[in-house]
Amino acid sequence: MAKKTPLTRIERYIRLIQNEGLQLAPAAVQAVVLNSRLKDSVLMVHSPGYEPHWTLPGGEVDAEDVDLEHALLREFGEELGTEELGADVAVGPLRAININAPNDSRGRPFELIDYLYEVDITGGPASMYLRRPTFRLQADEIAAVEYVPLEQAPERAGSRKGGRLKGALEAHTNDSLVRLQDGVAIPQREYARHAERVAYLNSAGMDYYLAELEKARTRLTR
Repeated sequence: MAKKTPLTRIERYIRLIQNEGLQLAPAAVQAVVLNSRLKDSVLMVHSPGYEPHWTLPGGEVDAEDVDLEHALLREFGEELGTEELGADVAVGPLRAININAPNDSRGRPFELIDYLYEVDITGGPASMYLRRPTFRLQADEIAAVEYVPLEQAPERAGSRKGGRLKGALEAHTNDSLVRLQDGVAIPQREYARHAERVAYLNSAGMDYYLAELEKARTRLTR
């Protein structure tokens, strides 16, 4: 009999949430890379096959990802080839959580949650830090990459994504975390109401629910 592969934290979490009858909001992660060599600029990518505007590196969380940070490192490496270039990538503070309301016109009749993390790149060739840097781009998804001046970045991202980027940049300046809905800041109380019915894929939430699951298993096996 074949040995079963252990479930990842996210897979275990998803199963637990489904058993509790909660809605699980799909999650996406994005990297806010601020270039210390080019003052006041943020890394943005252009994916003409997916978006008419520029956006941040990142993508959706897969069930195989251990957590959100792992998902971000995987997506970042796939899109920009940083590991092949010998660069070190470190995930920093979470700066923004954005709740995308259901959008039937885009074929998404459910909420999608964006997590925007600061990401730091060190090492690798010097060309990675130029205004138009050199990366090993994932050709089928990324057509161009550029460090964009901060004051231009929200407009470059377009109205739909510019609000969340602006919120993340302001949170960086204030060393804080901002909670948004469709790019507009919402009160903590309103965010909490969402959290009562939606299971967010943040690490703190997974740690809590998985710890509770282990407690329950321990009680049942005594």
